[in-house]
Amino acid sequence: MRSEYLRSPTQSLILDLGDDNLSSVFSEAQLDAIEAFGDPLLPSLSPEITSILDDVAKLATPLQAYEYGRSLKHNLVEEPLKTWLSSV
Repeated sequence: MRSEYLRSPTQSLILDLGDDNLSSVFSEAQLDAIEAFGDPLLPSLSPEITSILDDVAKLATPLQAYEYGRSLKHNLVEEPLKTWLSSV
């Protein structure tokens, strides 16, 4: 990246990889390397949570979602995401 684009040290750390203009600054290989670097921002969801979210997406009313959430069996301490889903 050319230095005239950097006005602050923090700008060198923030890249919007969805910005089409980056292809004029970086090669495709460089963009792939940047995207592959580091850990994902969000952890992947377990198959069980994915299944629960798929079930919720099929519900037609807020009342159905409420009743479904209340029916989830979960451990309050060991399954915080299921606890959150059961109380929404």
